[in-house]
Amino acid sequence: MVRFSVIKVVLLDNTVLQYNNKTLLEVAKECLSYPLVNHNPILLKVGEDYNLYFNTSLFKDWVNKQIDLEELLDQVKVTNLLRNKETIHLKDATIDEESLWLQKDNLCILADSDEFVSVQLDDRFKPF
Repeated sequence: MVRFSVIKVVLLDNTVLQYNNKTLLEVAKECLSYPLVNHNPILLKVGEDYNLYFNTSLFKDWVNKQIDLEELLDQVKVTNLLRNKETIHLKDATIDEESLWLQKDNLCILADSDEFVSVQLDDRFKPF
């Protein structure tokens, strides 16, 4: 497995932890372990190329070899994490201000929702 010079882990409180000369697997295992898991890792920044949304169940499946790396990356690779600056009213949902969204190109997908909710990227969003 490839070692990366820098992998940054962004926690829910916006704290950033930096790992040097580690593999993605090593960092993922650490994020899934106590005490770091209690600090809610939400984004892994692998070098300058990849932003990976830290979906705990998908990363557990990958660590336990239930899915391969390609499938994991397909599911968790994002352009950025965003928050909405105002309440968003949709046909079937109302999304509270400051909710967490995954940006994939020009599409924003509500994170950790039981139902798929997406909207086009516009000025209602700000970087996490």
